[in-house]
Amino acid sequence: MVVLIHDINIAIVYFCDMKGIKTGFQKQIDLEEEDFYLSPDGYLIFTEKYHLKRGHCCQSGCQHCPYGYNKKTGKIERKK
Repeated sequence: MVVLIHDINIAIVYFCDMKGIKTGFQKQIDLEEEDFYLSPDGYLIFTEKYHLKRGHCCQSGCQHCPYGYNKKTGKIERKK
């Protein structure tokens, strides 16, 4: 999955295959101030609120994943 930030207020989420090639448009998500923050290194970090708004786990091991995905085991260990 790839999240492209169109501007600071809109994220466009795409599904990708294992090679990173876009396979289809998923949905456009309007970003709010509570949906993300910038790390000290300048990376965009999505909050739990954003992940819930997106509606599914991307299995990327996100820091604020509300779905319980464990990147080490490759499994969802708990669901909210």
